[in-house]
Amino acid sequence: MPSTFRSNERPLPQYPNGLLLDLISPTLFYPLDNTSWYPRHGYLQRATFQLTFRSKPHEIVAGPGTCSESNGNGEQITHYSEETPIALVTFAGGELRFAERQSAKGVPLQYYSPNDRLQTTTTSYENFVLDELENSLEYFGRLFGRYPYPVLRGVFHPRPFGQGFPTLLLLARTTLPDQYQHAFIAHEVSGGAASWVGGHTAING
Repeated sequence: MPSTFRSNERPLPQYPNGLLLDLISPTLFYPLDNTSWYPRHGYLQRATFQLTFRSKPHEIVAGPGTCSESNGNGEQITHYSEETPIALVTFAGGELRFAERQSAKGVPLQYYSPNDRLQTTTTSYENFVLDELENSLEYFGRLFGRYPYPVLRGVFHPRPFGQGFPTLLLLARTTLPDQYQHAFIAHEVSGGAASWVGGHTAING
């Protein structure tokens, strides 16, 4: 077992030759492994996170928790803060479109999609995703109570599966919205490690 580090003591390792990032296209990047790209001690351990990303001015980074942005020295600085102890985090970035609205109960809903390099993302599809995020919050909120995080965001995921993390969902896209896409988004919101169920429970032993 590696030794532990204090807060702000260990930076993200700098992997050579792009080994850390999976460049899906020249304009989009994701971690090669969504659950072990950062130092940790197993997924049963919870921690708060302070993540800072430096990118080109025209690039957007989607990450976990509360976001703040600034500019400096020709670069975009994006900071994510998650104050609730959680098990896993990930991120995605590049030339992304950004759509946002608030739910009826005041939760910011966000969706990041490709800037028309991998697929054609239309405003109608962005609205569909935001609608389903809100529908899922409303439905599961009636079952499990108030959504426990300050924001819910989804980001396009080019691989043929989805993953849910607290506040951040990786959403693969089908060709057209249908009943499977409705169920897929609801699954990631509710139990895919994303919110009430997955974000607070895990198998021990």
